[in-house]
Amino acid sequence: MATYRYQISTSGDVHTLSFQPGGVVIDKAEDSGKTTVLTIVRAGASYSMSGFGPSDFFDLDQWLRVVNDTTLPMPRTEYIHSIAAVNPKYGYGTVYAASDSLLYKIDVVSNAIDHPNPLPLRGLTLAEDMNGGGVYAFQLGGRGIFWTSDGGTHWISDSTPSGTGITAFTSSKYNGDVFWAACGGQLYEFTYFSILGKAVDCPLGRITALEATSDGVVAAGDDGNVYDVPRFGSAKLLGKAPAAITGIAGNYISTGLTGIFDYRQTGAPIVAGDDSAIYSTGTTIFAGRSDGSIDHFSSFFRDDQLAAPNPGKKVTQFAYPNQGELCVLAGGQIFSQRDSSEWVPVNQTLSSTEPFPPGALTLLRTDDTTWLAGYIESSYKGVLKGYGYRASAFGPFPQVVLDGVAFNDVLIVNYTTESNGKVDELNVPQYNIYFQNGVGPIRFERTWNGKTITTRLLK
Repeated sequence: MATYRYQISTSGDVHTLSFQPGGVVIDKAEDSGKTTVLTIVRAGASYSMSGFGPSDFFDLDQWLRVVNDTTLPMPRTEYIHSIAAVNPKYGYGTVYAASDSLLYKIDVVSNAIDHPNPLPLRGLTLAEDMNGGGVYAFQLGGRGIFWTSDGGTHWISDSTPSGTGITAFTSSKYNGDVFWAACGGQLYEFTYFSILGKAVDCPLGRITALEATSDGVVAAGDDGNVYDVPRFGSAKLLGKAPAAITGIAGNYISTGLTGIFDYRQTGAPIVAGDDSAIYSTGTTIFAGRSDGSIDHFSSFFRDDQLAAPNPGKKVTQFAYPNQGELCVLAGGQIFSQRDSSEWVPVNQTLSSTEPFPPGALTLLRTDDTTWLAGYIESSYKGVLKGYGYRASAFGPFPQVVLDGVAFNDVLIVNYTTESNGKVDELNVPQYNIYFQNGVGPIRFERTWNGKTITTRLLK
């Protein structure tokens, strides 16, 4: 972890920026004690930062906001990729929904998706935080693991070791600081801010499903074997299914075309069907069939099949935010049901009046000298207006002297706001950022209405 301190020229205020693995930057204003959590994402040759607020080093005013875009889109229906509920202890009735690039909440009053925030990476799969007040988003087949407790305004990130790809994920019901990720045959245990996780021995060649227990995790593989893997001690074989396992819910395992089995028993399947996605509410089990219908059963009653919410579209994920309430995802559409009533589709149509979701600024590119850095929205005096930040890079210069101090190998990037194709230097601040090779930003110059404020790196 690297820490940098920057001082503002006019006030003398100092900001401490702590750069953590996974792209998280903690900005703390030392005088006020206010903290802002920022996120840095590298995509190819570009470096972007999001999470800006009025109290961080960038010093945007209260009425300015970095947004994803400033062009009003046509109404459209959003395709949802993943859903997950917040533990009712922490977020009564809260269900999150992820498209390819945005995180939404389901508004229970209007039964519609709302409050969009950008995902830290595209194509993430959501997972319940079983013992906490947030939601996880992980990169199936990749390394990224993210967690948010404020609807995606800020993200905390972890990752599996280099060269791995996530094949299964679960969080602990019993310890809010613990979650598990499987990468092929390797299992990792993560504790809060463990960043890369701890490798845990597991006999499986390829782990395809995980379910947390009170002292560890149950892991299942594509060979049909199921193991109890404690946090401390050796793994123990619990049972075996006749086919590759695709999901675990409680004591039940799904094997696709072969059916659902209780891994504590041997013999015929509990449900002889083609179920795939499987989910436990803690008392009952739900599993989605290929025709879109849903198997519903428990150890106390036989299979009670529910009608397909989206006929012909298989249910791929479940969410259970409250007692008696169930949400499912089928064919990119969310449906909700209360107390075994009819399925009701969630409104996923976004109108052109939706507020612009927060966005990021591309502060640096290593493959270009000019680029569109991002968008900003002004609400000054209640009037909304959108601007684009145009970045222009100059250099690198062999040496630059700033405040009497010489800095070698410096690239200067200028950020100028434009509105309707015209430069606007009066209503929104302009910036110069000085990047020193091997160090990072060493100086920020913020100019607004002819007045420049300098924020410099303290040695």
